[in-house]
Amino acid sequence: MGYGLDQETVRNIIAAIIAIIVYWIKISLDNHANKIETTLTNINNNIHNTQIVNVYSDRVRTSGVPRVTAVDDTDDTEPQQGAD
Repeated sequence: MGYGLDQETVRNIIAAIIAIIVYWIKISLDNHANKIETTLTNINNNIHNTQIVNVYSDRVRTSGVPRVTAVDDTDDTEPQQGAD
């Protein structure tokens, strides 16, 4: 009888270590995926809310008295043609 580890025990230890590493990576990726999902949901909500605000602003702007700016481009200081 030897005092060393047999091959099957070494394989089991390596398999357990690999399983722990894979599980840790999976948990880490799940956490990142949740953060990305939350960020994308927030962006989507912001875009949706912006569109609602724009539609509401258009309706408010066109439902009341229209805002018209008149430009007076006539210059009364110049003499008119045909005037004596």
